[in-house]
Amino acid sequence: MDECRIAKIARRCFTRPLDWYHVDRRHQAFCRLCLREDEQADRDHYVRCSWSHVEALACSRHRKELADFCRRCFGRAGFRFHCVEGRARLICSACSTAVTRAEFGATDPAKIDFLLALSAEISAAIDVDVSCGSHRRDEIARAARLLWALSQANGKPFILWLDPALPSGWSGRPLDRRAPLATATLPWRAATLIGVAQLLDFAGARQRFGPPPPFLLAMFARLDADVIPGRAARDKPPDGRKHPKKPIALRSNTEYRALAAKILMSAEWLSVQSASSASRDRVLGRLMSQTLDRESRDRAGGPDPVRP
Repeated sequence: MDECRIAKIARRCFTRPLDWYHVDRRHQAFCRLCLREDEQADRDHYVRCSWSHVEALACSRHRKELADFCRRCFGRAGFRFHCVEGRARLICSACSTAVTRAEFGATDPAKIDFLLALSAEISAAIDVDVSCGSHRRDEIARAARLLWALSQANGKPFILWLDPALPSGWSGRPLDRRAPLATATLPWRAATLIGVAQLLDFAGARQRFGPPPPFLLAMFARLDADVIPGRAARDKPPDGRKHPKKPIALRSNTEYRALAAKILMSAEWLSVQSASSASRDRVLGRLMSQTLDRESRDRAGGPDPVRP
């Protein structure tokens, strides 16, 4: 390769800090159509530098969402290069299928427009000369950390209280809550960035998904950049030992049945009956946690818990 082309695709030519790249190679995202063009031009597959950006969600050239899993075996074991007929090809580490051999899924044009606009706006905030600093870049990082901070509801992260559909299951969630964008899989990065866009009102996210919960906006407004809410340090014994576990005070079957009936007849539960199963599960889980917590505090004569 000539020197100019190497300089163009090298990471060193970007001014963004290294923590704005996703760090786990198993989470490498790619555009199948770009790699297919490499094949048609009789050249090696190569991973574009822009695909390693934390905000890379879609390919602007082909208007397709990026992928980070094998569409043949649906595995997320990662990808590796292998020599096929004298050319380097990106293949699935699990089933050894070239990523360009799988079928392409349908694309929602409106969704692609939003993802590209969101990526462009976040890129503009991130790719600022490090010596000058970037207030917007710091806000994005702070918002992402807040979304993955632990709430008071059984230690669930705040991102679970947002309306957009979240990935099913916990697989691929951030390995480090202080760097959620750099350590999460593509679906969870997308969900996090959509939550960030709602908090900061990027790319018309509030118009598309609605505003974030008021308590989350208030918390973001008063949250210090270096503080992440969650399990308080004072909850840990000073000598580092674990607290002894307290026995769970179980209720009678009659009381549990009454609480369940109260949840099923609540206005909030009835209002989400036409929503997706994932949305209903999130609302039901929150109502269960709040009802159990509220009832136990009522019986003890204490104050009502703060949402969530």
